Amino acid sequence: MTDIHDSLKWKEAFNDKGTFQGDPRGVALSSCLDGLNPWSKNKATYSMWPIVLGQLNLPRQIRYQFANLLLVGIIPSQTEGGEPKDLDPYLEVLVDEILALCGCKLYDAYRNAPFTVKVKIMVYVVDYQGLGKLFLLTATGSKRGCAWCLLKGQYCKHLNKVVYPSNRRFLPLEHELRKDCKRFPEHTVEKRDRPTYRTFQQDVSFHKAYDGAKNKSQANKLAAGTGCRGGYLLAEKNPGFDRVEETTPDAMHTIAVQMKHLCRCLAGKAPEDSAAVRLQEKALNRFPESWPTADDDIQGEKSTSVKSCKGGKGTQTRKSKKHQDQSSNSLPPAPFVLTKNQLEEADRRAKQVVLPAGDSFHPGPIFSRISRLNSHEWKEVLQKCVDDNVLARLSGTT
Repeated sequence: MTDIHDSLKWKEAFNDKGTFQGDPRGVALSSCLDGLNPWSKNKATYSMWPIVLGQLNLPRQIRYQFANLLLVGIIPSQTEGGEPKDLDPYLEVLVDEILALCGCKLYDAYRNAPFTVKVKIMVYVVDYQGLGKLFLLTATGSKRGCAWCLLKGQYCKHLNKVVYPSNRRFLPLEHELRKDCKRFPEHTVEKRDRPTYRTFQQDVSFHKAYDGAKNKSQANKLAAGTGCRGGYLLAEKNPGFDRVEETTPDAMHTIAVQMKHLCRCLAGKAPEDSAAVRLQEKALNRFPESWPTADDDIQGEKSTSVKSCKGGKGTQTRKSKKHQDQSSNSLPPAPFVLTKNQLEEADRRAKQVVLPAGDSFHPGPIFSRISRLNSHEWKEVLQKCVDDNVLARLSGTT
């Protein structure tokens, strides 16, 4: 499958019994919502949400060209430049207009005859934070952080966050990594199937249960156990809506986060490599040669306690970062960390990566100046470098 036109969902929508009842003139749309700051982040705090529709009927080559996109609304920033707490009042206008348009009579000049138009948003393009805000999910960082399956995370004391260590369950049953009893947290052969996929009907029942909770404590327990909070407009007012099938994982930010974590690990930079991380590895009984000493243990605990304090901003955040940086520099060498000479060599090779003429991306020193790359550029690193095994050559490991 190379495009949505090849998908089973598209073919079902355009068959005789589908949404468009076999009419190729049915208007299939994608909806994109994302918060952005139109000014420099250093000058102002402001978050506005454009609502942009794409026309999926168009060929992929021209579908997302600027002239073919429809800006149907802008959700303004709230008090002091903050994000809107509720998107439903703004989306209700769009949903009402689409419902009003469906069933209208239009004139087909090519066939010289009127026809009844049908319109549907088939895909919602949002990042993980947008998923939580738009569809009232607990989203990333929660125990039920996945919007498409019921994988359950676990809280890590030393890292002070929820992680998802059971990723081997998604591998084929005969995959060799499933048999690795040494390098994964469970220290056993992974025999479990992949986690159960969510269904929209199941999610609807979860949302209703949250709304019907007797008190806030019960509602919070339901949200933690299901990953769903209260009801939302799109599910209540949009006929044929299916959140599970009409949303997709945020590939670009997933790639950006993983690539950034990988490079920071190779460079030995906090917080990816710190006393807190080593303490967690010790708790998992992995990589004993990299476990911190007694002094590092104390320092790592201090770093964790600073992060977990209420109001952990300003001075406390700076102290936490200082603890992390100090501990990562004084820890025993990790098996995956590159030496200073290797990092310099990796950056030198990155500058020599040759890209096609007209490409605006320039890798540069991606190891020593990691934070300078944005999400789109990390995606480019994966496409232009990793796919050609360049990252291995950059790090001097081949």
